[in-house]
Amino acid sequence: MTRGTSLAIQTEGMIRDIVRHLSTEEYPMLRRYCAETIFKCSENALTRDMVRQAGGLDPLVNMARNPKTKEDKPLLAAVTGAIWKTAISPANVERRLSSS
Repeated sequence: MTRGTSLAIQTEGMIRDIVRHLSTEEYPMLRRYCAETIFKCSENALTRDMVRQAGGLDPLVNMARNPKTKEDKPLLAAVTGAIWKTAISPANVERRLSSS
């Protein structure tokens, strides 16, 4: 993903929509693309914070725990990548530990 695309996703408020689509179970490809977008944009601390503030950590972890996700390897890769990248921020790790 280009730097310009990541910046547009941040500045145009798209993170909230991306997080909302993580819970759209009837569209697994959409969920995968949203998780991939979070993964690719989470190099930036601001994006990681925005994902947490939009409530994106819980859906990602729930997806990782879901047996159906484990059957879909590209989706599982996107989800675990997004969790990994968002975990770079200590506040996101604290959020996950407090809700476990």
